[in-house]
Parts: sequence; C-alpha cells; structure tokens
Amino acid sequence: MELPSWARYIQGFLISIALLDYVMFTGCFLYGMCLAGIVSEGFFNKTMPFLSSILFLVLRFCYFPFLYVLIPVAGLPKFPMWVNQLVFVGLVFMYITLLIAPVTFGIIYAVKYRIWTNVKRGDPSVLENARQKVDQLKQVPKMVVVMPIYNEEPDALITAVNSIVTCEYPCAQVTVFLSFDSSEESELFLALMKVLTHGGERPEGGYGAQVRLIYRGVYFIVNRFPHGGKRHVQALTFDQIRCDPSLQHENTLILFIDSDIVLYEDAMVEFATALDKNPKLVGMTGFMSVLAKKPKFWWWFQDAEYLTGQVFNRALESGLGGVTCLPGALTMIRLKQLTVAAETYFSELDTKNIFNYHRYYLGEDRYLTHLLMEQEKSYAIGFCPTARAKTEAPATWKQFLKQRRRWLLGAFANDVYYLASPRLWRRAPFLLMYSTANFSCRSTGFVFLIIFFQLAAGARPEPTAILLVFAPLLFFWMLVSIFAIILKRSKVALMYPLMLLLNPWVSFFINIYSIRTWYLRSWGGPRTDVVSPAVDVCIVTDLVPDPETQTLRDYKVEDPALGKKVVVQKKNDTADGTFSESAKADTKTDLDEIVVIRERDDDTSTLASELIDKPTLTDSADSNEPHL
Repeated sequence: MELPSWARYIQGFLISIALLDYVMFTGCFLYGMCLAGIVSEGFFNKTMPFLSSILFLVLRFCYFPFLYVLIPVAGLPKFPMWVNQLVFVGLVFMYITLLIAPVTFGIIYAVKYRIWTNVKRGDPSVLENARQKVDQLKQVPKMVVVMPIYNEEPDALITAVNSIVTCEYPCAQVTVFLSFDSSEESELFLALMKVLTHGGERPEGGYGAQVRLIYRGVYFIVNRFPHGGKRHVQALTFDQIRCDPSLQHENTLILFIDSDIVLYEDAMVEFATALDKNPKLVGMTGFMSVLAKKPKFWWWFQDAEYLTGQVFNRALESGLGGVTCLPGALTMIRLKQLTVAAETYFSELDTKNIFNYHRYYLGEDRYLTHLLMEQEKSYAIGFCPTARAKTEAPATWKQFLKQRRRWLLGAFANDVYYLASPRLWRRAPFLLMYSTANFSCRSTGFVFLIIFFQLAAGARPEPTAILLVFAPLLFFWMLVSIFAIILKRSKVALMYPLMLLLNPWVSFFINIYSIRTWYLRSWGGPRTDVVSPAVDVCIVTDLVPDPETQTLRDYKVEDPALGKKVVVQKKNDTADGTFSESAKADTKTDLDEIVVIRERDDDTSTLASELIDKPTLTDSADSNEPHL
C-alpha cells in the first residue's frame, strides 16, 4: 500500500535527519581513529586504528541500504539484490545479538549476585545480611571514600554524607575525604561543617584549608583546594592518601563517589565482598538509579536509561572482558593497582588538542578505566549490581543536555582509543567486537521511528519483516519489565516504549549540540601540581560515637581513636621538625570532649608527609589555641 503524499513528506524529513546523523557520526569516528593512528608509535599501534576503521565501516554499511530504501523518492538507483540479501542477513544477526546478548548477561549477573535480596533501602533483612557478610570477610579492608565537591545543593550533599556514615561497614575501617574544588569558605562548606560538628560554631579566625574530625564514628578529612576541576581535586586528595601511613595496607579499597550520591546501607559491604571473593578484580562499579523526589517524566525517562544501560550493558561488558567505564559517581578500586595507574593518570597530560581534552578531562573516568585495563589482565574490571546507590539526575532539558554532551564527548574520545589498542584486542576481542558493532548501529534509532510511522499511516509491510523487527523488541521489553519489577523500578517498564521513541531525537540533539560546542573547554582546568600545598589545619574531633546512629558493631578492629584517650601535641616549628621540651609533655584529653586545634603550616612540605597516624592529634601542652 502506497503512503499518501503528506506521509511521504514526513517520512522524507525523518530519513533526512537519520542520514545526517549517520554521516556526522561516521565522520567523527573516522576523525578520531585518524588522530589515534597519528599519535601511536610502532607498526601494530598505527595499524590497529586502520583495521578497526575498516571493521566499523563494514558493519556500518549494513545499515545504509536499509536507510536508503526508505527514502520516499521515485527513480532512485537500487542496490543489487545480492547486496540487499547479504546486508539484510547481517543486519538481522547484529540486531538480535545486540538485543539478546545484554539481556543474557544481565540474567547471569542477576542470579550470580542475587539482586533481589537488597532492593529496598533500610530493610532490616538487608542490614542483617550485610552484617553477616562483614563477619564472613577474610579480612575487613580499609575503606577510603573520596568525594569531590563543587556547587552542590547543601541538602543533597548532607544527604550523601549521611549515607556514608549509615553504611553497614565497620566505622573504624572507614576514612572519608570530602574535597572541595574551591579554597573559599563557601556557604556550602559552612553548611556541611555545621552538620559535621553537630551544630558547632565556626572557630574564631575561620577553618583551615583542611579539617579533620570524627563524625558519627567515621573519620573525615575535609579539604578545600584551589579551583582546578574534578581531576585536579582527585589528584591532590590521592596525594594525601598515598602519603598517609595508616592507609597503606595491602587490601585498602578506594571508593569514588559523587557529592549527590545516596549509598544503600550495604553498598560498601557488597563491593568488599565481591572483591574479597575474586582477587583478580581490581575495580568495580555498581548500579545507580535516579533519585526521583517526586513523579516527573524527565526523571523517569533517565531512570529507564540507567536500568537498561547499567544492569544489561555493564553486565555484558564485564562478562566479555571488563567494564569500559568506572564512573566517578560510584566506583571501587584497589589502592595498590590505582597507585600504578595514578602515575600516568595524574601526570601532566597534553591537552593542546581538543580531542585529548575530551579524553582526559571530560571522560576522566573512562581514561582511568582504560589505564587499568591495559595494566591488568582480562576480567579485572567488573560490575556488582548489588552495590547500589541513588543519584540526583538533571531536572531540566538544559542541565540534561550539558551533562550528556560531557558524557558523549568523553566517552567517544576514550572509546576510539579502546578500539585502537592492540593490547586490548588481544585481551578482550569479544568485548571490542561488541563495542565496534554497538558503534556501527548509532544513528539507526530513526529506523524504528520510521517503521512505526509507516504502520500508523496505513502501510502494510511483509509480516516476516514485522516479526523480525518487533519480536526481539517485545522480548527485550518483557525482560526489562521483569527486572524493573524485581528492582522496585516498575515505572521503567512503562517508560521503555516511550524511551524507544524519544531516544533517536534525544541522541540527535545531543550530537548536534556536542559538535557545535566541540571546542568548548568547560570542565575545570589543567592541574599544575600534584603535590598538596601548605595548608591551615583545623582538627575538630568528636571522639564519642553516637549510640543511636552509630552503625559500628563490636567488630574486632583496632582503632586507637575510638574508645581510648588521646595524646594531644603541637609540632615544633624548628627546622629539623623536633619537638620542644614543653611539647613533649603529654596532655590527656577525655573522650567526651570536643577539641578544636588550629595550626598554621607555612613551610613547603606536604601536609600528608608531616602528619602521623590519623588517630593522633597534634598540638602543644602550653599552647593557648585548644578550646572547647
């Protein structure tokens, strides 16, 4: 049945958009591969981008005849029948594989980790299960939480901080770094300190650039660094971690989270358990869902994206060789392996070329993952679906567009280098083959939209074609709905068909906006020095765990700061760093006191190298600085 003229005009418009997107993405991919080949050294490193480009173009071409035949213009030349048949078979195979493979691995990981056991925050059975898992650990590892902070809503930040201290993990083993990407005592910083000090007043003269305290039994280090971007803050924080002897253990774990993340109570335990069971794993990411404060279509749409993109795609990547992105919002890495990658990750990287800027700064989490994958063996980067958290999602289209522009440019720049790496092709060939096929099907979402439109306009295509197109989609929708119900995200089941119709347009506008702002450098700035600057130190110590909110049970973990008296001393300002005679006299401080110590450090050495173990505070016996 021939479509009416008005329908052909609309179909022509849709196919024009699809072909434009098709050409734009193909050109960007080839441009990225050319850059990867130019900067590579060695025959194989220069040859691999070329071979990956050939594979991409072959797979990409499979979609072109299908788009071409939908052009509603009479008299256009036709492809030979054998080309159409060959392309059709390849297209159907890729289409079914790209739909069914993620679902298959999603089911495998769901059963492996028993994702139905911890779907509800605060459930007593979940908390009890977490405590049992801690008891079963061979050794309770040190847990270092790193949270960069910049321009966050105070309520969201405080909620994120409280979600850390309510985790069912031994508090004595947790150290939290809250690192502000600003050296000012902002309203956000003061609001946070009001909470951390239980409503305490701001010290006379202000807080130092670093504040150390114990809040609800957990040790916190609050930094204020000069503005330089997320990676800059991570570098300065990591320098402190690396120089702190109390954190240098064989099994120390680093948990990276964003300042708008709300951790589930068992998130740390789930990560630690998974890494404890599989020593080959060096890093893992978890499952994040959208924190919808009220019913809102835009948040529900993003929640559907999060579920399908994480539960299925990350499970598939993990099963094929390794997750390609450890997001800074929720990632755990072993400190030992991170230290090796940090030598490159935190070095002075050349960002004169805008493509490198996208790779190192907009996609800094993917770049770190790439370094870990190249230095470790296959299957070293995993996915733990039971390590869960909620995150604040963009509430407006403008916020969403800016976020996805950053994600797209960062992901694209890093994924090109993934596919250009001979080492990764040797270690995880199926993973990179899947990634290439996934790249090749970009811009084809409009095909489904056009088919839907043709059916609505009265077209009657072949039943076999309809079956091949819609049967896998219906099967995928059914499985997504089952997962959504199990994970208490039932709205995702309703949103998936709408997401399928909206995604082509959303992706198209994001692509246009990303190309239009290609040269915009809007994510922080280059880090000029990885060494921590001299700082004011303010130690505000609440040494009494709150019995009503303390989650630490009687684990047999040594922690000199909890349940004991503390020696308070002041470092002498002499050149050799020795202590004066008056400073040698120990000052005993009862644990029910709150001690505030301010110290000015004007020398050029790093803070971390001067401080001793975290439970020991420093001040002099004859100083008049300490006050209650």
